[in-house]
Amino acid sequence: YVKEFNVSTGHRAIDYAAPLGTPIRAVGDGTITFAGWNGPYGYMVSVRHNGTYSTNYAHMSKMAVGKGNKVKQGDVIGYVGSTGFSTGPHLHYEMVKNGVKINPLAEVLPPGEALKGESLDRFKAEIASWQIELNK
Repeated sequence: YVKEFNVSTGHRAIDYAAPLGTPIRAVGDGTITFAGWNGPYGYMVSVRHNGTYSTNYAHMSKMAVGKGNKVKQGDVIGYVGSTGFSTGPHLHYEMVKNGVKINPLAEVLPPGEALKGESLDRFKAEIASWQIELNK
């Protein structure tokens, strides 16, 4: 419900409260299909990850990418803001599957590549260091 406009709409997204200017990172590799002003969403970036999934990041204070840019998982694509129909700084995060907005918390995503070699060794070392902390 948006009090200022007396409108109630379905909200197929997750809103993450965060301080103004917090970096927003891509959840996966992909191509930027939209980066600009999008009315109620304010400044928004859309990332196409593959033929099935895309993600939208809205209400940004500033964008760090442009349409057509390639991004890797973890790349900064923008910064938390309160643009468009927003009442405070936050990230409005949407996941889209085959053109339909879905609940990202309920989606079972396909597995990634298994860690091997040096990456697997670093991962195991990180787990071991946390196990030591947890056992204190």
